Amino acid sequence: MNRLGFGLAAAAVFLAGAAGAVPAPSPATLLKVEARLAPAASGGVLVVEATLASDWHVNSHKPSEDYLIATSVRIDPAGGLRAGEPKYPEGRMKKFSFAEKPLSVYEGTFTVSMPLSFDGAGPSEVSGAVEFQACNDTQCLAPASVPFRASRSSSAAVVKLSGGAVPLSQAPKGSENAASTAVAGASQDFGRLLERRGVFVVLILLFAGGLALNLTPCVYPVIPLTVSFFG
Repeated sequence: MNRLGFGLAAAAVFLAGAAGAVPAPSPATLLKVEARLAPAASGGVLVVEATLASDWHVNSHKPSEDYLIATSVRIDPAGGLRAGEPKYPEGRMKKFSFAEKPLSVYEGTFTVSMPLSFDGAGPSEVSGAVEFQACNDTQCLAPASVPFRASRSSSAAVVKLSGGAVPLSQAPKGSENAASTAVAGASQDFGRLLERRGVFVVLILLFAGGLALNLTPCVYPVIPLTVSFFG
């Protein structure tokens, strides 16, 4: 084969390879991120829910190998905002063709929560990003990040009361049930007393109880006034 024929053959191989090459997918198409702020006594909890595309995975926050890039949630700094230690889910050990040992990965949907506290009014929204490296069974893409934003709605604001009190909307349901049960029990006891003793005896008992209340020390100073009034 002469030089011209060899050059044409090499060019054909190069063009065929270029035509068959598939561009790397966008990180935003591989990882969908939704973030929201849940109310808490200390300020709030940032809940980040990430969903991976089918047949793709990312390394867990604690990769099984040192050279692997961990998945992490980053918060953008803002005035009046302090972020606590995030809580990541446990990774799932899975074997892939490109690795000799099983790797700790996230697949499908995983959730990361992070406690937040606000000084004063704080920012109106919290922003950040999920940093990761996406892989499938045959290739790993370059490290990437997908941003997110979570707004602080007025309904999610936490009302702080002194003395350890809580708002009425956050009061335990059991307290209302206990109060209603106590009132119902007292009514039933009084009804049984009427059935057993009769109305006349109950009236006498109530009258005697009223007289007994007059013997309490706080009533003594009023006795002369009462006697002089009726006298």
